[in-house]
Amino acid sequence: MRAVLVALLIAFPVLASEGAEPGAGPSILLTQIPRAASHRSPAGSLEEADLPEGSRIVIVDRSGARPRVLVLTTGFVSAGRPSISADAARFLFVARQAAAEPLSVWEMELASGTKRLVTGCDGDCTRAIYASVLYTMDLDEPAPMIVVSTSRSTLHAVRLDGSASRQISYNPLGASHPLLLRDGRLVFSSGTGDKKRSGAALFTVHTDGADVFPFTAAPPLAVSQTMACESAGGEVIFVESDPRDALLGGALVAVSSTRSRTERRVVGVSSGGRFHSPSPLPDGSLLVAWRPEREGSYGVYRLDPRMASRLEPVFDAKEFEDLDPVAIVPRPVQAGRSSVVKDSVPYGELYCLDANRSDEGVGAGPPVAYLNVVRAQNDASGEMLLGRVPVEADGSFHLRIPPRMPLRLETFDAGGNPIRAMRSWMWVMPNEKRGCIGCHEDRDLAPQNRHVLALRRPPRSVGVPEAAQGKAP
Repeated sequence: MRAVLVALLIAFPVLASEGAEPGAGPSILLTQIPRAASHRSPAGSLEEADLPEGSRIVIVDRSGARPRVLVLTTGFVSAGRPSISADAARFLFVARQAAAEPLSVWEMELASGTKRLVTGCDGDCTRAIYASVLYTMDLDEPAPMIVVSTSRSTLHAVRLDGSASRQISYNPLGASHPLLLRDGRLVFSSGTGDKKRSGAALFTVHTDGADVFPFTAAPPLAVSQTMACESAGGEVIFVESDPRDALLGGALVAVSSTRSRTERRVVGVSSGGRFHSPSPLPDGSLLVAWRPEREGSYGVYRLDPRMASRLEPVFDAKEFEDLDPVAIVPRPVQAGRSSVVKDSVPYGELYCLDANRSDEGVGAGPPVAYLNVVRAQNDASGEMLLGRVPVEADGSFHLRIPPRMPLRLETFDAGGNPIRAMRSWMWVMPNEKRGCIGCHEDRDLAPQNRHVLALRRPPRSVGVPEAAQGKAP
């Protein structure tokens, strides 16, 4: 690590360390946004604010008695949001070289400062992270992947060489702020779909776009859950904020990675300010940007989420908003993903073992007689009925549905009265076969070992053209 930093001191100009707080610890990368420009770009309910001109990435070298600050992104009009590789040898970031250009994804070697363009987007690339490798039968070897969020509020999986971009999110209410968990799943922020609410909750999906699922419970009215990180202790920690806040700062919340919809706690409740962009440290503590509630700029602090008794200053340049701190330390390589997705298959499948099973228990309401499959309109302005199908006597159903289409389900009793309805949107990828135990069931439950009626016959087709029915995997 020391050799890396020495190379940086040679390759990049050294700035005055005014505003830097002394203290031992790993060196960090961070985004600096000029305070005068930090609130000019309004943020949408999910989109990240633009990187204004003058935004840059710096490294804070903390190896000496006094921190040294180096600008890494000279030559760019604006740059930010670094994501460090597992071996801590390079990082991804988004940047533009001219004011009229969209933000693109770049990668930089820390030892040499060598940078390369990875990929552009249709619009701005708002963030990029390293993802796990993807295994498919048609590849000679596993493909290293990255995940990119865009200004169109979609997530894309892209090979590290910039090729083979694939859209992996289809929620009409958007997707942003991806995080790769140690088990290989992606966590991202997305609209809940509840018409009475605004804001966003956290969801999970795999790098191939399959198996999308809610990760957290829907937040209170007008609250967005964003900027998740996974601590060394295994908790997922994120920011809950007002979606109208340009920088999306707010309270820190921690959830269990295994009971994320039911076990949560507020971190640093007495801090008296707003948090932004937490990231893990090896000892279980966090680096986090924080600013006082009423005035001042974001600086970088260390916080122990297990105690949250105080914030320890790390770095604060008063003329900048100091955001997205990332420690330059190696981390374990996340689990890879073996994918069944086949673009040549024009459908996916969805089955349920018992639609009468819910988080309220089995038989808490009248038996489900049929369900509606509802799709979102292409412009996200409304929805339409894709199809209505009966449910088997044991509560099971098995559907063949179009891939890459945002859908939700509604269940009804024999009298046509609604029982339950999905608030969030889901989708299947081509050739994906996705199953669930019930409707809003406890995910920690194991299903009974029985061969349900719906799986004893071919799936019912909903919205898949008849000509596509014979195209087997």
